[in-house]
Amino acid sequence: MMRRMLIVDDEESTLVAMQEYFESLGCEVEVALDARQAEKKLRSGTYAVIITDLRLHKGPNADGLDVVQSARSRFPRSRIVVLTAVGSGLENIALRRGADAFVYKPMSLALLARLAFPPTEDEGGSPDGG
Repeated sequence: MMRRMLIVDDEESTLVAMQEYFESLGCEVEVALDARQAEKKLRSGTYAVIITDLRLHKGPNADGLDVVQSARSRFPRSRIVVLTAVGSGLENIALRRGADAFVYKPMSLALLARLAFPPTEDEGGSPDGG
C-alpha cells in the first residue's frame, strides 16, 4: 500500500534527503519549505504521515507548531512527527497540539521511518508500541 506523506523543513538538503529516503521505501512524498507552503498542501491533499521541523526559518518562531495543529485538525488519524535541532522545551507543546512523536536532529532516517510508520500489533509490535 502506498503511503502518502508531507515533509516540511526549511533546510533544503535535509528535505531532499528525507524525500529520497521515504520514496525509496515506496512512499509518495510531497515537500514544503515553510509553513505557508505546508498549509497550502494540507488544504489540497490527504496525508497518512506529516513530518515537520519545529522551526521553519532562522527566526525565533516555532511555526512548525502551527503545521502540527493544522494537520491534526484536518487529519485526526494521520501520524505527525516533529523534528528539531535545538532543545527548546517545546516537546510537550508539540505533543499537546497533536504530534505523535518528537525527535531531535540529527537523527537516522531509519529511526524517523520507525516513528513515522510504527509497527502494528500484526507486524510484531506490542499494543503499547514496544
